[in-house]
Amino acid sequence: MCLNLKVEVIITKRNILVTLLSIAALLQLSLWIYDINNENAMKSSEAYYDELSQLNNATEESETPPTHDMKLDVQPEESPPLFPTGNFTYTPNPDSELLKINPDYVGWIKIDNTKIDYPIVRGADNEEYLDINFNRENDVLGSIFMDYRNIGMGLDRHTIIYGHYTERGYMFGDLKKYLDSDFLSSNDTFTISTLQGEKTYQIFSMHISPSEGPFLETQFIDVAYTDFLRLLKEESIVDREVLLDENLDLLSLVTCNYAVEDGRLFIHAIEVRQ
Repeated sequence: MCLNLKVEVIITKRNILVTLLSIAALLQLSLWIYDINNENAMKSSEAYYDELSQLNNATEESETPPTHDMKLDVQPEESPPLFPTGNFTYTPNPDSELLKINPDYVGWIKIDNTKIDYPIVRGADNEEYLDINFNRENDVLGSIFMDYRNIGMGLDRHTIIYGHYTERGYMFGDLKKYLDSDFLSSNDTFTISTLQGEKTYQIFSMHISPSEGPFLETQFIDVAYTDFLRLLKEESIVDREVLLDENLDLLSLVTCNYAVEDGRLFIHAIEVRQ
């Protein structure tokens, strides 16, 4: 009687062990399949943005866009001409094709010696473009997007632009390069192309902080703009000798950083007037 009970207990424990090992194997297989799918999705997204970047560069490097000559007829002498007579040249807006793809397009960001060479969009909120690409398709890399509170059109005192962090540097992954002081020293300016023209910015502050901090102010109602600039300079983990003129606009680049809980890497840059 006791012997049979012992055998039954051993068999039961063995069955439990086999079941647990089977579950563990299934979980491992599921994780492996998930990693493969995620890796394939990531590579597909990277290829998409590589192609988009090449398309934009090809447009910039092409010869002078085709022009359309328009000759105005001479107006009758008895009535003054509404416009000066002569030949006028019409040059197509190079951003018109991008606006056709996505009317939320507000500009293009390019930073030398990084993979950052992307269109910028602005959505109805700061979640819309987290997993949607420039073609408005589902995409693990999402898009580079402007804070929905910004007006755009060069009217903001503080423009904020977000992008996902990736290990291979896509989207805003390469912002981590600025944690190297040598890279920062030789790449401290970058250009934003907008529908209203180009703007150049110079980095003056960089820090890693929790996402819920005082660094995303856009209206400057409760805090003065000059005090805000001073706060960003004091928060910086690097000391940069950059003139902070209150008449110049501010731009911040933001991506994830896991050095702190729910952390973000903030890079703040001030406009450079030519």
